[in-house]
Amino acid sequence: MLSCATLVVWLATVSAPADHRRAQINALIRSGAIGHLDAALQKRFAAQVLWLAKHAGVKGLVSVNGEIRRDRLTVLSTDPKFKSLTGCGSGNALFDPALDAIFLDESLVRPIDLPLLGSKGAYSMSNVDTFGFVVSYINFVLAHELGHRQSGRKAAGFFSYGVNSGSARTLAQEQSADRFAVSTIVKGYVAGDVPEALKKANAVSALGLTGGGLSQSDRGAADILGAMVVMSKALLFSSSPYSPYYFNANHPSFLERARDALSSVDGPLTDQALWAKAPAFREDLARTASLSHWPSIELYFPEPLVLVDARAGALWVGTRAIPVGGEYEISEHLYRLPLDSLAVHSGSLRRQSVIAVAMASSRKAADSPLGDWVEAAFARGDEKVGLPPPEPSDQPISERGFRARTKWGGLAYTGLEWVWPSDGGQEVRVAEADVKREAALKWHYLDMEFGRFQRFKNGVAVPVVTSDSSKKKSFRLVRFSGPAASQWSLDPSYSLDAGEGEIDISGAVFWNGLWWVPRRVRAKPLNRWEMWRVRGDGPSELAFSEPLMHGDANSNADGEDVGQANSVLMSRDLLLFGYDQDSIYVLRQDGRKSQLLFHPAEKGLKVSDLGEGKVLLWMENARKGYVIDASAGRATLE
Repeated sequence: MLSCATLVVWLATVSAPADHRRAQINALIRSGAIGHLDAALQKRFAAQVLWLAKHAGVKGLVSVNGEIRRDRLTVLSTDPKFKSLTGCGSGNALFDPALDAIFLDESLVRPIDLPLLGSKGAYSMSNVDTFGFVVSYINFVLAHELGHRQSGRKAAGFFSYGVNSGSARTLAQEQSADRFAVSTIVKGYVAGDVPEALKKANAVSALGLTGGGLSQSDRGAADILGAMVVMSKALLFSSSPYSPYYFNANHPSFLERARDALSSVDGPLTDQALWAKAPAFREDLARTASLSHWPSIELYFPEPLVLVDARAGALWVGTRAIPVGGEYEISEHLYRLPLDSLAVHSGSLRRQSVIAVAMASSRKAADSPLGDWVEAAFARGDEKVGLPPPEPSDQPISERGFRARTKWGGLAYTGLEWVWPSDGGQEVRVAEADVKREAALKWHYLDMEFGRFQRFKNGVAVPVVTSDSSKKKSFRLVRFSGPAASQWSLDPSYSLDAGEGEIDISGAVFWNGLWWVPRRVRAKPLNRWEMWRVRGDGPSELAFSEPLMHGDANSNADGEDVGQANSVLMSRDLLLFGYDQDSIYVLRQDGRKSQLLFHPAEKGLKVSDLGEGKVLLWMENARKGYVIDASAGRATLE
């Protein structure tokens, strides 16, 4: 819901004479402050607007990023800095009937943060122009706002606005505008006049389809489906202040809107390949909604995230602004959130604001635009703001992330060798290649795939998948007794055959006196993962099993695109487990059924343990993070 202050500003704006506001906005357009895109983007954006306006039934003139006039509809890309004039804030779009104008925040048209999500640093090999689903998403947003204009010219925003009351009538109007958007886009595809600029920039490929052989109506449906499914995921961590879970009295959540859009286009589908994917789309959206079933908090930060750690009773977060264009002024911040302030309650997801406790700015040369103040503060601590230095960890996942680095004092793997401190404090190093060579000589193993290095009883060990001359694969355990390749052994008491499946050794973990080993099995209708208890003094037991998603970890019949398996130890009672590109589950020592915690586990997702069963899910360069109480259990919703 909008704050009272925002509502007052909006009411003051709409009560101002339209001519005066039009003149002020037109002055901003002439100055280039709003309505200014680069030539290529302007060409594409204009083509989108004019195509959609035609099939929405708009009569008369339409201007794209031109000055506002009484005799035409104007569509403008805007800057949230001028929300007091346009009413359009960050990540939003709205129709203003007083000016006959549709305003879209420029970050929707060109979301520069999307290529950076989950990557380290402020640069990426990809760029937003390669993300066709962004264009398709804007099609839906524009067509939605056109629906409001065509249905009676009442003020309305895509996510939020301040003039309509929170009645069921306005919620129904939003749902009607969504249906209008679906109908308009499909109508445009059926007409066969999709602009050249939009033919390649669409979301069809996001569904694993090439578009070849699809009818025009099915291409339109596929474009809508791809945009809704992919944007539901992108909104999880992007700079948009609206997550896919956000809703108010006037607007359903984006996940609900995506499900409704799927229902709108599901029935008329004629292509069998596309029709067959519809159940997977519904399951994908349902899994993404799983977070809203847990006690949780959404944290929204003013700048992209760099580092996160729980220290001295607080959650410390380091952020850094992304340089734009020729700007090389680097703004870095530290945020401190007391852990006791992150109290989660059963019910719907809630948002919590954050306040910086320290800030540093630095100017770098164009060839080295990144600051390093945040990294230095986390590495050494900062007494001025109360950030203590990191404590040595004796656990293999000291940062408790799916791709965590190990702080010194614990265990490390360099990619070539294992490193750990001996009882005397000296550094011990054993090369992986030496162990493989010794194993080939002793047991004639053709190959060995090593898992995560970890503490085991009174020493250290590495879980491994061995492959012999008959191509039989098995789980084994390499135990180290000294600092040389010859001072290791295979523990014969721990073993598990792969059988008809594949052992994903990256997720094997020693937990509560047992080895927990994941295995992936090909099956119909869905491939599945299994988690086995491997005992040293008895037979192995199947503890948990869940299906893998089509289109993500289970993207082809051979199951070759499954991402890495990951296990995160949270406590004696809780373990988080999942696959990259699939889902994260909560596993409990008492053997209760696994519970879906979060979807999707995109590559780059990090999990920080906050203690007492709470975790923070985040990504580098994300603007949002989610605190979840995994110990509470998932709510049962009708």
